[in-house]
Amino acid sequence: MMSYFIRLLILLFIFLNASALHAETAIEGFLKESKGGSYEPPSAAELRKAEELFGCLFKGKLTDDVQREWDKLNFKVVRMKEGKEEFILLEEKETHKTGRGFYLFRLSNYRTIAIQSPHSVDDLYTGEITIELMLEGSFVSAAWNTVPRNNNEKGESS
Repeated sequence: MMSYFIRLLILLFIFLNASALHAETAIEGFLKESKGGSYEPPSAAELRKAEELFGCLFKGKLTDDVQREWDKLNFKVVRMKEGKEEFILLEEKETHKTGRGFYLFRLSNYRTIAIQSPHSVDDLYTGEITIELMLEGSFVSAAWNTVPRNNNEKGESS
């Protein structure tokens, strides 16, 4: 009886320690917060402006004007560090989640390869795996979806 109890305690200890080994990165926290809302397709004008602004971020240009333009498109721009590297994080404002996505741009020491995680909401660990690839693979940028396109106004899949 005692050995069963000891084995159970050891297994519990191993399980608790294994789950604590993965400390959530700041990027993972931002990604979790960015999910939700309902999908609304962007207008042609919004797409043109976003394409222009993405070009600025790919070049590492984050001027006050660029930030104001992202703000008009209901995005929040965050300059952040993860480890020794600097990133620009782009996410929709909390009050305007319409499925425009979540983006991360590396500012230096990158390979000119971008990755995307189009099913990060529905596929288990896809978002987290993409974060790990982004951080370890020196990619210039990564993109995640934040809401499935079939979500209705209440944020439920139809």
